[in-house]
Amino acid sequence: MNLLDYALAQGGTGKPGCQAFVDLARRADCSPDTLYLIALGHKRAGPKLARKIDEASDGQVRREDLRPDVFGDVQNDS
Repeated sequence: MNLLDYALAQGGTGKPGCQAFVDLARRADCSPDTLYLIALGHKRAGPKLARKIDEASDGQVRREDLRPDVFGDVQNDS
């Protein structure tokens, strides 16, 4: 799932100030604006942030999807 789909699935709007981005940013220790820019494709998550987003979203937004060049494009068999 990408970040925009995640925000919408959490009841957010996917726009700046979206509560889903605010909540995820708090757990991933980044800014909501950073998540918004990543969701729109204007910014790439660094490897450390991709890992934090994966963990903070309980694996719903996978690090492999955010950074396949670093973590490999591993297919989820489940």
